[in-house]
Amino acid sequence: MMRIARLSARGTWALLAGVVGVVSCNREKATPQPEPAVSNAPAPIPSASSSAGSQAQRAAWRTSPNERFEALRKQCDEGAVKGCEDTLVLVLEAEHAYGAQPFGRPNVERIPAIARRGCDLGSKLACAFIKRAEVDKLEVRYDERWNAMVKDLCDTGGDPLCLAYRFGSTIDSSAWSSKACERGLGTECLTIVNSSGDDSIATDADRKRFAQKACDTYIQTCHDVVRSLLREHPERKAWKEVRAIHERIATEQSKRCAEGHPTCGDAAYSMLELGRDLAETRRYAEAGLEDEDQLAAYVLGRLAEEGLGQPADPARAAKLYEKCGFITHDDEKFCHARLAALYEEGRGVPKDANVALKHAQLGKHWGRPTPTVLRYFRLLREQSPPPSKDELVKKVKGNCFEKLDRRCPTLWKLVEEGKPIPDTLPER
Repeated sequence: MMRIARLSARGTWALLAGVVGVVSCNREKATPQPEPAVSNAPAPIPSASSSAGSQAQRAAWRTSPNERFEALRKQCDEGAVKGCEDTLVLVLEAEHAYGAQPFGRPNVERIPAIARRGCDLGSKLACAFIKRAEVDKLEVRYDERWNAMVKDLCDTGGDPLCLAYRFGSTIDSSAWSSKACERGLGTECLTIVNSSGDDSIATDADRKRFAQKACDTYIQTCHDVVRSLLREHPERKAWKEVRAIHERIATEQSKRCAEGHPTCGDAAYSMLELGRDLAETRRYAEAGLEDEDQLAAYVLGRLAEEGLGQPADPARAAKLYEKCGFITHDDEKFCHARLAALYEEGRGVPKDANVALKHAQLGKHWGRPTPTVLRYFRLLREQSPPPSKDELVKKVKGNCFEKLDRRCPTLWKLVEEGKPIPDTLPER
């Protein structure tokens, strides 16, 4: 089952989906055209002044996403199908990023016309981009019809569209995913990695192979491949294959960031994980923050909180963590987890157990005794008035499962006996 956290971040692009939906209503019968109609060229895309869709470019070393959008949109307007496709890929990358909103409204409003023009020129990706709105209009999801339409989108639109759309979807067809992965659809390689938590499904060697294949096939899958590998198995961080994927992200996504792609947050995060030069890590994270990428805010928060390459500044860290509530790794929302610690300890923010409890509840892992889960129950027990012992025991057993983690009975016992709850529990 594929449940990737970036789905929630896509809510910020609801406007985009709505706009594309209008196109779909006007073109319900749109189908891919394998050969461009040279003698019947579509009309030019309605234009605006070159600065209308622009935002201030604060990073002088980088082409802004709006500038790249404008350049590609002009190529599309002149009849270059690749220009149309590359513009849509840029849009899909922003959907994929954690909350990124790099484009000005005039450019967002041009997206339907670009998709329509690309489809008229013979782009399967552009036609699939339009058809996606038809899937979104279905009242029932995850049924046979919905699954068939998503498969069709993935087959038609390839990785750029499939990756952005597959987050949160469930297609119970491992045979289809395996075949799609083998023929070069990186999104389905990622699906296999993400669903391989059960040891009966795949060995570690299989996981590594599919993870590398996903990343090699489509660079946008790389970050989520690492997240999938480490989910519930943080010790895999030591795998050389995980480091190799981070190396690829840092190298390729930083280059794409400089070219105007909304990939700066991915690059900065991998640089931080690799222990790269902190000034360089900060440079890419700050560029990502210009795109409103929450992953970039998390990286900058870490640098400020831990005093990496600068004096520690927990107050600034708290402000940055407030910007990145969707970030999820190992099934915890990192920014909420770190805010819970700051408010419990009064570092950089007023000490406030109620606010700490709120963030601990939002950030905690479901089913395992992570530090945030331990903090949550410690703070919950300190509430005034505190919950009854029976209520607390019921809650802790509903949040920590022995089947998932052998340390859970230790936490149950601490709660039942009213003993102090530590910051961490030893491995059993």
